[in-house]
Amino acid sequence: MEMKNKTKFKETEIGKIPEDWEIVSFKDAMEINPYRNLNKDTTAKFVPMSALKPFVRKITYLEKRIYKGGNKFKNNDTLLAKITPCLENGKTAFVNVLEKEEVAFGSSEFIVLSSKPDKTDPKFLYYLAIEPNFRKVTIKSMTGTSGRQRVQNSILENILVALPSISEQTKIVKILSSLDDKIELNNKINNSLEQISQTIFKHWFINFEFPNEQGKPYKSSGGEFVDLELGKIPKEWRIGFLNNFNIEVGSGKWGLEKHTDKNSLEVNCIRGTDLAEINVGRLVNLPKRFISASDGKNSFLRHGDIVIEISGGSPTQSTGRVLFISKEIINFYNNKLICSNFCKVIRTSNIFESYYLYNLLKLLYEKGIFFNFENGTTGIKNLDFKFLFSRYKIIIPGKKVVEYFFYKTHNLISKIYNNAIQNDKLSQIRDTLLPKLITGKIRVNLEDIKES
Repeated sequence: MEMKNKTKFKETEIGKIPEDWEIVSFKDAMEINPYRNLNKDTTAKFVPMSALKPFVRKITYLEKRIYKGGNKFKNNDTLLAKITPCLENGKTAFVNVLEKEEVAFGSSEFIVLSSKPDKTDPKFLYYLAIEPNFRKVTIKSMTGTSGRQRVQNSILENILVALPSISEQTKIVKILSSLDDKIELNNKINNSLEQISQTIFKHWFINFEFPNEQGKPYKSSGGEFVDLELGKIPKEWRIGFLNNFNIEVGSGKWGLEKHTDKNSLEVNCIRGTDLAEINVGRLVNLPKRFISASDGKNSFLRHGDIVIEISGGSPTQSTGRVLFISKEIINFYNNKLICSNFCKVIRTSNIFESYYLYNLLKLLYEKGIFFNFENGTTGIKNLDFKFLFSRYKIIIPGKKVVEYFFYKTHNLISKIYNNAIQNDKLSQIRDTLLPKLITGKIRVNLEDIKES
């Protein structure tokens, strides 16, 4: 694939653009909140704002709701968040998850953008909506009270944009989409790997079908069970509590090595909101923090630590969300990683127990167990580890099974994060090319790129 950069430019009201491009208003390049037919009280697919991730093209999930109102859309439309901070954070998505001609609806805080066949390629419109210069103009145009500012349609429709021919738009899309397609494929693979890991964990430790000494499923092969208070469990297993494992719980700045630099040190800080993203292989840009050399508690997370969110407030929120700190995560964030005060670090005596506990805690989170072990005032409740670790009864498996589970499945986490690291590199390439292609600073060679 060859791209040209020898182009003649012309001066326009929005700066220099290629001579063969044109300046048009947003309303002339596309339709804003186009008409889509969906009758009220109809059950349809719904896209909440949380289903859009910053600068992620694909909608991450759908819900079913009864349509009472909200902006409607179909495949090949672009959803643009119009409210702060969602717009500033880059929440924009290309709709391609519906059936043919199916109409869905979403948050009223979306603006729906639809291409005009003679003016814009649908995906080019999406890339235009995330292009940095366009975003700056859009963000600057927001009006309203602090914290509730929104882009007004009347302002948006008069923003000027530069458009190449449909043919060139298609070629630009082909380059950028090839990168996003690979990112989406890696995300799909990561979701499958995560499901495989959880399926194996439940099969072994909930259904008791772990391999016996002959490598056959324990329960199905006639393994011996004893009848205890939590039901029938394998003969050599026992009932206990989480604190039967050699567990330490520390603050977000507690980890492997003490920080001894004379000057304050810049580190990466994992927040509760980052746990879900990193867990599925999206290595987000973590906020930076400065820790002081005079504080002896300052240190870093290490391989095998479990970061757990300690505050959420209700089963619909995030108390007990967990993240296993892998070698890939440590290396990606340059070996300087802490977590926020809304998280704690769980550390065990060995990597096998840590990995088992991570999967167990993840299962307890899915079941909503942690919300029964919160203490504090209304609205500011935190997970009580002493209460949880000493009161919640669990089945404690044999050590050999725990070790074998680690050897059998821990490479899945490595694959997830290696895919995530590749996605980070692909995103950097896309983000470098996008503004140059959208503004004509780099031109595609229309003759050399064949139609797919």
